[in-house]
Amino acid sequence: MISVIMPAYNASRFIRQALDSILRQSYQDFEVIVVDDGSTDDTLHILQDYARRDPRFTVIQNDHGGACKARNTAIAIARHPWIASLDADDVALPNRFERQLAAASQQPEVVVWGSYMQQINVDDKVIGLIRQGPNSVAEFNAIDRSQRTLYVNNSSSMFRRDLAQQLGGFDERLKAGQDTELWDRMAQHGPIVILPEALGQYRIHGTSITAKRFTEQYKVHSFLRARNLAQKHGQTLTLEQYMATYDDVPPMRRFFRSMSINGQRYYRNAGVLLAEKRYLPAVGSMALALLYHPGFATQRIRGRLARRRLVKST
Repeated sequence: MISVIMPAYNASRFIRQALDSILRQSYQDFEVIVVDDGSTDDTLHILQDYARRDPRFTVIQNDHGGACKARNTAIAIARHPWIASLDADDVALPNRFERQLAAASQQPEVVVWGSYMQQINVDDKVIGLIRQGPNSVAEFNAIDRSQRTLYVNNSSSMFRRDLAQQLGGFDERLKAGQDTELWDRMAQHGPIVILPEALGQYRIHGTSITAKRFTEQYKVHSFLRARNLAQKHGQTLTLEQYMATYDDVPPMRRFFRSMSINGQRYYRNAGVLLAEKRYLPAVGSMALALLYHPGFATQRIRGRLARRRLVKST
């Protein structure tokens, strides 16, 4: 059995697709816990309608406190051993739960499961494929997490409820990257594995990724690598210790770090704008990505072109 959790804030545009994708699952032994995070649109009315029609749905109302708090609220009342996460603008493909639970029964030592994810735009058109993470326990064991961050797309994640609760759930002190931070802590207790098949769809939309949010994500991912490096040497590094010294670096190093962050942010924004068919702003954002971090942007562009050629040749 599985508990599906979903935070929802002003999500009326896409949430029906997300909820319907749960109802279309080939595996039907689940409960759904949706936490409305103080929405001001029709989200709550939509959720209440689903709850009236299907007793497996539970709707909780929170004051607006963010997705992290909403997920912890849902986990606290979940009844089943596995938690499946799905964001309110994403889609679970019909065999997601069946495939992940089958894998979990074969490898009970794995504590977090994910999958590849199709990228879709606001018109539901598939525009890409996310293929991040270790595809086996052996690959997980070979990863040096002081050099590489473990990514699991949140809307593909299925994780052990008891372990997540034991570890305190998502860290509500963080402003970004809370899911990656939780996976990193859970990885201390067992493997994380990404099934090498698309079991969901991740929607690309929004005006842009703000500089503040992207910088916060960068800080969290840098902290995780530093924390794992410290653990590798038998030391402990807290979030407070790391953040207190984050800016205590030479000016040139701080300058190049800022250039790298901006280059990656503009590259990601270019992808969002392209998905929305806003071609002129996308070109401008890509130009800025090449200006700030030419090595990163060029490598990513070459990788995308190579994958497209491979797809066309097969």
